[in-house]
Amino acid sequence: MQALLASANLSSQAIRNSYEATLADLRLPVEGDPDLVQMLAELAEMFDAEDLTDISDAFLQFVTRLSFDPEGAPLKRWLEELPAPLAYRRNSVRERLAAEADEKLLIVEIDGNERADPSLLSAFACTRAGKWLNVPPFQRQLADWDELSAAVNSALDSMVQKGVQISEIQFVVRPFLFHHEFHKIPRPNEGELGEHYVVVLRDKYRAYQDPPPQAVLAYKQAMAKCSPDKIKLVQIPSEATKLPQMFSGDQGFCYAGFICGPDPHAETGRRDILRRVVLRGVGYAYWLQKEPACGGDWTIALKKYLLDALAGVGQLKDLPSWIRNGRQECNELAVHGALLWDDPDFKPFLKLSSPSRTST
Repeated sequence: MQALLASANLSSQAIRNSYEATLADLRLPVEGDPDLVQMLAELAEMFDAEDLTDISDAFLQFVTRLSFDPEGAPLKRWLEELPAPLAYRRNSVRERLAAEADEKLLIVEIDGNERADPSLLSAFACTRAGKWLNVPPFQRQLADWDELSAAVNSALDSMVQKGVQISEIQFVVRPFLFHHEFHKIPRPNEGELGEHYVVVLRDKYRAYQDPPPQAVLAYKQAMAKCSPDKIKLVQIPSEATKLPQMFSGDQGFCYAGFICGPDPHAETGRRDILRRVVLRGVGYAYWLQKEPACGGDWTIALKKYLLDALAGVGQLKDLPSWIRNGRQECNELAVHGALLWDDPDFKPFLKLSSPSRTST
């Protein structure tokens, strides 16, 4: 397998991503910083049958993920040449992962100014694997937030008319727009956006960085090393002077101890705190945009909610869907919450980039 991977000319990052995704799917932590030999040995030892000459499902999944890579042709041939008894298991793994990669996303990129006024919306459809769909992009000039809401609905409706079933919407914006309640955009006669779709935020500047900053990659790798229920919760303080203390410990899932909502009279310093947290490499964060009516110290209720969420998902990547389900159930900690999900490895944006777009 080492020789096969070398012949496929796969990047070390692609191999690492496949290994981490496989262990995450099995709800297993990544121990230390294994090299290729250690990865292969660990995956090969995860036998699922008494016959130790068999190939583990973990190993099959690892190779199958890599076979989807543009450089993965040698691995596709290796999988096709497996003996007949393994064909059913190979096909089962392939079909499940192919369906996962084929999930449809809507990327909504918004330009605006420092006064938080939107000016331009561009929407594109792609698969979970980062392949752009063969549908025309949607673009519209904006004058205010009402026009933005109408444009998002128009973009979704245009995708539906083309037969594209969207499951997740990623709003690619600069951090000074993080306070806007994108997931609460009303759908005509259908409630709010966040009830029907997974809605996450991405930092626009970081989405176009290639390669991603080392701090961002290190943050993701630190999160991948443990199962979701073992991930540490880190509270974002409401005072900028306390930010250095926040970054002195281990990496974790961040949540704000303050409200950062659309109120134009809200303290702009809190929005600046979120921006600074993102610049430090944090890719997963949650904050409330309206104070819940639960009474008492709502930060305690929010922490418990997020701990329950991390304990309730099999993989960290399932957390956005868990939040969406909470919005469907009218859980106010989900209804009023915004989720930053800035995966440094998911960069379909670069395939459409141009100097004029990347400089905004």
